[in-house]
Parts: sequence; C-alpha cells; structure tokens
Amino acid sequence: MDAVIDSILAWAQAEDAVRLVVITSTRARAEGPPDELSDYDIVLALTDLDRFDPAVCGTPAARWGDEHDQHGTRCFFRGVVYADGLKVDWTLWPANVPALIAEHGLDDNLDGGYRVLLDKDGATAQWPAPTFRAHIPAKPSEDEYVALVEEFWWSATYVAKARARGEEFFARWVLDRDITYEVVRRMLEWKIELERDWNWKPGAYGRGIERELPPADVEELLAARGSFDRTAALFRRIAREVGAALGYAYPQYAEDAVSAYAAKLGCLRPVLVTDLPVLYEYEQDPEAAAMAAFPSRDRDAFMAYWAKVLANDALVTRTIVSDGEVAGNIGCWPDGEQRLLGYWIGRKFWGRGLATRALAELAATIDTRPLRAYVAKHNVASIRVLEKCGFVQLEEHAGDDGVVELLMELR
Repeated sequence: MDAVIDSILAWAQAEDAVRLVVITSTRARAEGPPDELSDYDIVLALTDLDRFDPAVCGTPAARWGDEHDQHGTRCFFRGVVYADGLKVDWTLWPANVPALIAEHGLDDNLDGGYRVLLDKDGATAQWPAPTFRAHIPAKPSEDEYVALVEEFWWSATYVAKARARGEEFFARWVLDRDITYEVVRRMLEWKIELERDWNWKPGAYGRGIERELPPADVEELLAARGSFDRTAALFRRIAREVGAALGYAYPQYAEDAVSAYAAKLGCLRPVLVTDLPVLYEYEQDPEAAAMAAFPSRDRDAFMAYWAKVLANDALVTRTIVSDGEVAGNIGCWPDGEQRLLGYWIGRKFWGRGLATRALAELAATIDTRPLRAYVAKHNVASIRVLEKCGFVQLEEHAGDDGVVELLMELR
C-alpha cells in the first residue's frame, strides 16, 4: 500500500469535480522508482480546475507553477513540496482532455509510462498502451551530429565575449545551461546509447547519467564543472568517439574558427573591485614575492594602493583571466619621461604562457614607445617573457636592498 496514493484517491473519489487520476513517470513503471526520493507525478482531469486542493497531501511548503498546451487545450502544472519533504508534481487537465488523448494519441509524458488510478467516466478505455520509448534519443544523422558539434562552438563564442567583458555571471550561465546541459549532455547520451543499442531512456537534464558513464568519464565531467577549457576537452574527446562510432567526421573547422575568434579577444579585461581580494592573495605568496623581489603588503596598504590606481585614468590596468578565473594583473604607468610595465601572475597559473600572452596583448594596445620594465636578475622566467615579447636589456644595476635588476626596453 502507498499512503500518498491512498490519500489522493480518497480525496478524488469524494470530490465530484475530479474525473480522472493517473500516475506517470517512474512510479508508474513495472520496475518501480529508482529510490524513495522519486517524486509523485499525478495527472488530474477536473470539470472545475478551481476544485484542485494541493493540501490533499499535507501542508504545502514551496510551490512552482507553469502551463502548457495539450491538443489545443490549456493545461496546468503545479509542483508542490510539502512540509514533510514529500514532493508531488500535479498536472491539471480540463475534463475534455482524456478524450483528446484517445483521439490523438499519447504525449511523451504518458508514453513514458502511465497507470490509471481512477477513471470515473471510462475515458481511458481507448487510450493506447505506453511504448515506454518516449525520450529515448534516436540515432543522429550525420547532419544532426555536425549540428550539435557546431552548436557547442557557436555557444562558446558567448563565453569568450562575456569573459572579455568581465561578465562572469553570464559566462557561467552559458557554460552551465547552454553548453553543458544542452549540448554536452546530448553527446554523452549518444555515447551511452551506442553501448545500449539506442534503447536506454536518459533522465531529464542528465539525471542519473553518472550511473551509466565509465568512471573515467564521470571523473572528467565533474572536474570540468565551471571550466570552459576542461568542458571543451571533454566534449571534443566524446564527440570524436561518437563520430567515429557512427562513421561521421568531426567538424574541425568549427572548433578552429571559434578558437581563433576567442584568441583575438585575448586574456585581458578591466580590473573589477571584486578581483582585488584574489590579487591580494597572490601577492601574499612568499615564493612569488621572492621571485619578483617585491615585498608583500598588508591588506589595508594593498587596497589603498589599488583604490588610487583604479581612480587614475592615466594608468592602464588589466586583470589577466584564464578560463574565467582571475589569474593575475598587468599594468602600464608613467614614470617621469618613461612608461613602465609590470605584471603579477598567481602561482597556480605559472607555466601556461599567460604572462607572455598578457604582455603581448597589452603592449599591442599601447602606442607609446619605448616601453620599459624592471625585472630582478634572478627572475629568469620573467626575463624570458620580456624577451619573447621583443624587450631587450638596457642596463643592469643593484638596488639599495642588494637585489640586481635589469632594465628591459621595447622599442
């Protein structure tokens, strides 16, 4: 016996406006729900929709509603979470809808599995049995495969533009919703279907997909969360595997074109106040401070300095971004009759070529020449960065602190 269903049926039998009660989804299938966390998906047909009483299952705690069309008739969704944690997704039909189902056929929700709990008018007698194949993806054609790969790289342009503008919230929305849940999810489902002979029914929005993928794929998928670069690497690999299995060529031209576009947008954006705590932490790294021969400042001094920098239009300052994360900062400022450049990269981003990219990008936006930079002689990595960007050594001198510095110049 099921106490939830019993309470629904007791109310429905007593309420004359209720003509039909149907349960759908996992609780309607012969094998039952995967666990006790599964919702109850209940369809009601009523002669008067206002007679629906969500309190039939307890005290509602949170609700969400929507509406949809069923064969030309306006129907409603009412999702309710009750105070005891029970969750029931109610679908409300006008009383004529069961006859429309008999005439026009099952929708995907019913074809995925349904069980009639109460039918006062015999309206479901002409309903076909569910095939249980709703929501099972069909094998894609080559055009459909190529279109999905192109959609990934098309959406990627929005991530690149948003990050170039400092719109990280929007970039994450595109990455999470458009790319991961709409595109990557479908490619992963195709991979699973190849193993299941196109008979596996995926959960909505990738629910339960971890149970079907190889552990290595799951690990890579979870590690990619929030990272476009890792998400792209996963998608590229899975898409190539799926394409090879189907005999379709991966459309490399789409990836190449978008990658070139993103590269033009660069790795720099304006400095935001919200970047400063991250930049402060990078400056506190003793290894980085020793390499730069620059003493770390306390928080108040650091924030006071940056307040002046951001208020001075004569200074050029940029945040260096890597895969959406603040990786460091770079700037250019007047010093007497010369203009100096300087940058700081967080240690976890060392060795990725970011300093070279950032310096080349910033230098290309500044018309003034020469540009100069001081660098500690022992900071071999930064000397190489400067040389790669065309800087040459002008002079060498030891400061009052005994640190030997090189003055480098870009003409």
